Amino acid sequence: MQQAIKKLGDRLPHAFLVGNDAMGVGALRALQEAQLAVPKRVSIIGFNDSLVATYTNPQLSTVHAYSEEMGKVAIDQLIRRMQDPERLPRMVTLPSKIIYRESSV
Repeated sequence: MQQAIKKLGDRLPHAFLVGNDAMGVGALRALQEAQLAVPKRVSIIGFNDSLVATYTNPQLSTVHAYSEEMGKVAIDQLIRRMQDPERLPRMVTLPSKIIYRESSV
């Protein structure tokens, strides 16, 4: 985020979806150090819905991914592939939901 602030200046996007909540915490800190208002100037959304997201100031919006279900599907796919190594790969789409908190408008 520090690099984006430095490189883009006034052209900084109005929102960022970052790879995980820990990165979201770092992004919030960089924006606060640069005195850029969150969410008034820049909104931040993390990913993972970790506990840390509720302890930031402002609280971090996040995407909740159903990790347990991801694990179940992955194991199922692995077993099927081991039983039939010639089986074609399959794309699986699982639900997620966004949890809006104070870091996004």
